[in-house]
Amino acid sequence: MAELASQYLPEWRADRDTEDPAAALTALYSEMFAQTIDRFNAVPLKLYTEYLNLLGVTEPTPVPAKGIVRFTVHEGVTDSIFVEKGTRLFISRENGSPVIYETDNAVEATPAKLASVYYADSRDGVIQKLNPENQMCFFGPSRAENLQKHNLRILHDEVLSINGKGTVEVTIDCGNPQITSAVIRKLSDPANATWIYSDGVKEMPFDSVSESAGRIILEKEKKGPMGDIRVLMKNMTGEIIIQSVGITSRSKEEIPVDEMLSENLPLEPETGGYCFGKNIATFDSFYLREDNVFSKKGAEVVLTFDMSFIQNSTVDTRAHYVFDKDIIDKNDKVTITPEDVYVSRVVWEYFNGYGWSRLFVKGDKNLFSGKVESPMRLSFTIPDDIAPVAETAEEGYYIRARVVDIENQWSNIPNYILPYIKGVTCRFDYAQKQTPQYLIAENNGNTTKLDLKKDINEYRMKIYEEMPGNFRAMYLCFTASPHGLPLSLMFDINGRVSLDQGIRYEVFDGTAFRQVSYEDGTDCFEHSGIVNLYLHDELPRTVFFSEEGYWLRISPENYRNQDNVPVVTGIFTNCVRCSQKEHSEEMTFSTGVQEAGKKIRKNAIHNVAGIVQKHPKHLQHDLGTHPLSHLNHPSVISHC
Repeated sequence: MAELASQYLPEWRADRDTEDPAAALTALYSEMFAQTIDRFNAVPLKLYTEYLNLLGVTEPTPVPAKGIVRFTVHEGVTDSIFVEKGTRLFISRENGSPVIYETDNAVEATPAKLASVYYADSRDGVIQKLNPENQMCFFGPSRAENLQKHNLRILHDEVLSINGKGTVEVTIDCGNPQITSAVIRKLSDPANATWIYSDGVKEMPFDSVSESAGRIILEKEKKGPMGDIRVLMKNMTGEIIIQSVGITSRSKEEIPVDEMLSENLPLEPETGGYCFGKNIATFDSFYLREDNVFSKKGAEVVLTFDMSFIQNSTVDTRAHYVFDKDIIDKNDKVTITPEDVYVSRVVWEYFNGYGWSRLFVKGDKNLFSGKVESPMRLSFTIPDDIAPVAETAEEGYYIRARVVDIENQWSNIPNYILPYIKGVTCRFDYAQKQTPQYLIAENNGNTTKLDLKKDINEYRMKIYEEMPGNFRAMYLCFTASPHGLPLSLMFDINGRVSLDQGIRYEVFDGTAFRQVSYEDGTDCFEHSGIVNLYLHDELPRTVFFSEEGYWLRISPENYRNQDNVPVVTGIFTNCVRCSQKEHSEEMTFSTGVQEAGKKIRKNAIHNVAGIVQKHPKHLQHDLGTHPLSHLNHPSVISHC
């Protein structure tokens, strides 16, 4: 209208602010024409609606907004909090008015939190720890590490410490000769057991395993160190309980000593040197250090000495005349025979932590005298109180030979016989059975450690235990007892998978797993939903899979292989469904005799779906401000 007026009546201003009849007529005409345009624009929607009516499509009736709310208990509260059915929650609209929700059923909000989730398969021997923060395969294996092991680990810092080739013998007593013999046969059979040892970096198998006279013989032919030993058991049934374990070991080769000292002077191992120097004297000492062998308390040690003897004399042994006679005959020459000066007796000593103590030896005791041909051997038992000592500023396990007597020590015509050491090697052998320091058994994810250094003479230890039952199950570990009437668990499931069988929910009551009553809102994990468990009694704290907590087990009723398994993206406690409800003020209605069959209709719900669709984020945020509730997971919001 304004554009046309500018063409036909340029002298007239077609302006709403102009107070003249033409401007008023223009405004009235424009508003009426705009209404006509709106009616024409509504024609396509009317035609579309009429088309749906012809097809019989009807508009859905209004329903209240529904969702899932999760209650959390304040930190420090140890008891469950009962949340009644109809507990009112609210969110706020943009205009500030509240939208009221009510819980559809009662729930006990527990302070227990989900700590861990495990998958276990008794038939395939699988135990896997899953991360509750990630997607979890229920009732089927995943890529997680298999924690199922049947191991017995034997530790002893001295007996099982072998550098180089050696032999270890293991004896086991189960309390019954027949059972003991059967167990030893199984543990010696490669089909049932694998024996390995640790070299400090990786684990290595023993070169051979055999049985002899009720003992398990383990042969190590490789160079390098050995620490603890371990047996990996498999293909066994039932359980194995032992009452004692004994170990012995021996070296299979000569081991050079770590260090040789003449007093405080080191002797080079390549060239050797004089044991007591070139001038032997009483109380001179010769030290030998071997940290690995000399630390083996109770072991029999054999030392082999490669020695030679060097004679050192300043006496002129040529024949000469004796001038103190009255008549000197040129045929009367005298030859001077020097006297041998040598170490006639030594005492062997070791350091006991306080001082040097006598070490009783057998074999070539006086091997420094030069009267015994090389090689010479000496044997002794490592004392139980031997201790490391610092010599030449380096601490280690030492023994020493100290000179006690020297033959012809004060001779005027001495011929010194000096022992020269080229090398010393040693071997060890535990003649008596030794008790391990520790035994560690691993079965079904649990670890049992027995400290035998505490003078334990008799014990019963289960070294093998088959996983009981024939099932696939999920184990849920909680930080506190999750009992409640009901305990509510929300399972957020990705996709839809049908198990075609029932589900068992069980809790461990301190003796065994017992089945509990429940209401399943997931249709056997076919879709996301809430499961209400009715747990009357408080659960005991128990250890499974080496983790202490309160345990719930979920398993299908039958052991059945299935290609597809449910994928759970989250497990949430204390969840309950809620619906939008508003309570109007009390209203009364009267009827008379003449009003028989009178009907009253309430239209209390209007435009509810639009509110929820318009404010989904407000639902998440504002429910979180309720003193006992919040909705804090996006996947839960999607179900509202």
